[in-house]
Amino acid sequence: MGVHWEQLLDLSVDEDGAEERLQEVRNWLRANGWSKADPAMFFTYYDKHPADAFGPRSLLTAGPGFDTSFAFVAGRDFYHAGDGAGGPECRKCGTELPLMPIIPQIREWDERGPEPLLTCPECSWTDLLGNWDIGGCMAVSSFALIIDTSSSGTSDPLIDALIEGLQTELGGRWAYVHHHL
Repeated sequence: MGVHWEQLLDLSVDEDGAEERLQEVRNWLRANGWSKADPAMFFTYYDKHPADAFGPRSLLTAGPGFDTSFAFVAGRDFYHAGDGAGGPECRKCGTELPLMPIIPQIREWDERGPEPLLTCPECSWTDLLGNWDIGGCMAVSSFALIIDTSSSGTSDPLIDALIEGLQTELGGRWAYVHHHL
């Protein structure tokens, strides 16, 4: 099964606002039953960052077998899919761009350059990389909500509900990258 985690990235936050966003998201998750405080909770890979346990709403939405944690990561970092990373997929027609030709643009973004602006070769849709389907790709973000799913697998209903709720209630520009080692 391997090591898995879900990376929900708020691409609208810069480094200066990351700690404030961490508190805002954590408070919202707790207030809405998505997470709960648990002093013993930590996420092994992100053990230097604050963590919460799943709350009743997460357990209900994720389905049977889920009882994991959230880690809250403030600070600019590079997030990727790990094994089998691929190119971003066009949200208009579903075409997947090859990853290797855009790696230099992603590297520049990671080194504080602009977020890549990509155009689909099939339908001509153009948008920033983080607005493409990057579930199997990569991105740079100053705030991430990480969900440890190593012992339970991915829950699409949970990911979809969290992104919708965060976007609707807190705003921002949320992107999702699944990580697998």
